[in-house]
Order: sequence, then structure tokens, then C-alpha cells
Amino acid sequence: MRNLKLLTLGAALSCAAIIFAQTPPRDLPSKPQGGIVSVPRPEMATRVFELKGEQYLSSLTFEDAEGGGAWEPTLPLPFNLERAEETARKELRKLTRDEIRWVFSELSMSRLRGLAGEVWYFAMTLKPVLALGEVSSDSFTVLMNASGEPGQIRRYHADRKR
Repeated sequence: MRNLKLLTLGAALSCAAIIFAQTPPRDLPSKPQGGIVSVPRPEMATRVFELKGEQYLSSLTFEDAEGGGAWEPTLPLPFNLERAEETARKELRKLTRDEIRWVFSELSMSRLRGLAGEVWYFAMTLKPVLALGEVSSDSFTVLMNASGEPGQIRRYHADRKR
């Protein structure tokens, strides 16, 4: 009989502990009031490339991508490839003088997600024409919105990714 009483008391105390553990204290505020508020950082597309032994970061913010207008893959390209290459070469000339040696190598399109939804952007890559036997890891990538407007390019530091 004594064991039954102890078992019943133990079960009752366990149930009470479980119930009270799930109930928040009454003085806990239901809404945040002041303090540090987390602000979502706008989404940003980035690509790292190497040029003459230096690493660079090509970036395009969601706002800049969205500023180029909407585009869907079922539609024709929103810009002329020749014009996009001219834009890429203009950006490349800011970093090197031998831009004439570089050729269009790759065009890719990607979707960028942001707080306001999704938007498509484009990455154009140029690579230098190499002499026979020459080896180079150089490349140049510029990110563009659907209007063909470029994003930003700056030196890349591994300890500061964005």
C-alpha cells in the first residue's frame, strides 16, 4: 500500500512538472519591446574571379537586379549579347589594359531570392586567349540585371566575403 501511495505521488508530481514546464511565466512579454532587432540583410548574388593573381568579387544586389525589370526563361533574352559583351569589356577595362585579348566565354542566368520575391540575373564571363603552351587561371565575371546593367566589382578578401 505504501508503494502504491509513493508511486501515485511520484506520477502526480511528474505530471505537474511537465504541465508547469510548458506554461510560460505570466510576466513574460508577448511582444518584443525594444532591445536589439534583427534586420534581414538584402539578398546579394556574388561571383569570385581571379585576374593577374588578385581575386575579385562581382556582386549584384536584389534591388539592382530588380531594377532591370522582370524576365522569365520562356521569353527571349532581354538584351543583345553584343551589348552585354560591350558592357562586360567596359568593366574589364577598369582592371586590365589588355582587354582586346579577352573573349566571351560563358553566359549563365540565375534566380536571386529577396524579401520581395525572385528575380533573374545574368553572369557573363570573359577569358583571355592564351598562346600555345600558356597557362592562366585568369577570368573575369560581371553580374548584370535583365537590362544589361552591371553590378559592382571590387577586390575580394577571404576574411570579408561580402
